[in-house]
Amino acid sequence: EIRHTFRMHQYYEDRLPIPDVYLDLDSPVANGGVYLQDEWQVIDAIGVIGGVRADLYPDFGLTVNPRVALLVDPTSTTTLKFLYGTAFRAPNGYERFYDDGGVYQKAPKSLDPEKVQTAEVVVEQGLGKSWSAVATAYHTIMNDLIATAVDQRDGLAVFDNLDSARNTGG
Repeated sequence: EIRHTFRMHQYYEDRLPIPDVYLDLDSPVANGGVYLQDEWQVIDAIGVIGGVRADLYPDFGLTVNPRVALLVDPTSTTTLKFLYGTAFRAPNGYERFYDDGGVYQKAPKSLDPEKVQTAEVVVEQGLGKSWSAVATAYHTIMNDLIATAVDQRDGLAVFDNLDSARNTGG
């Protein structure tokens, strides 16, 4: 996959009391990614699906994200799934480039992608021909979450990698 945004135009103008343009920015963006996936049937009741995605961004470099699933069918009506994967969210153009000329907000010097790791266990039980029951448990860790902060040196808002979060549930 190759993406190229030839024109990402951000414009900010205050018309009152005197018209003034604070931001007129064109920021072309390009990135590329490769994804590979394969499936293995170990025995009739056990299968493995594995994949990896690698993305290259000019601003923050290479990110590699694996995914794996172990599928076990202990009976003809029961399936167990054990899942693990990582992912990311690249900062968007507003988060990366917006700068209103020192009025309220400035662009960050650097901004990393948000990252997530997730693990999940799923039990699917068939209940006759038309019904099934599903139970799941998961744990998710998110790092480098992008949020707005105030730079204490100049009082301007700026996007930064500030937060992390954990979720566990079922």
